Amino acid sequence: MREIKFRAWDKEMKIMQYDIGKCYIRQLSDDWGMTIWMQYTGLKDKNGKEIYEGDIVEASISSEWDEEVPRNERAVVVFEEDRYWCKSQYTPDWYEMDAFSWEVIGNIYENPELLED
Repeated sequence: MREIKFRAWDKEMKIMQYDIGKCYIRQLSDDWGMTIWMQYTGLKDKNGKEIYEGDIVEASISSEWDEEVPRNERAVVVFEEDRYWCKSQYTPDWYEMDAFSWEVIGNIYENPELLED
């Protein structure tokens, strides 16, 4: 069974809140428009770091046409069609979370520059 946890991005203060307790949830929920909620996927990256929605992850992926030369792929963790996916930054590809050994390198709120070309 997967552990249910959330983190929240406070749009006004521009900070990520982790380890959110019930009291803090009530406080943040007073102004839902200023809070973006992200759920823990139940998975950890190759270094043991928890993976949440909105995380930017990276993996070395071999291409179909040249398996000898892997490329680094960056993706954003999203929840679509009742499951978590890694949506590629560079291609229209969607990867299953457990398809590669992902590493969390940031998130879309604190590190948007990681998604810039």
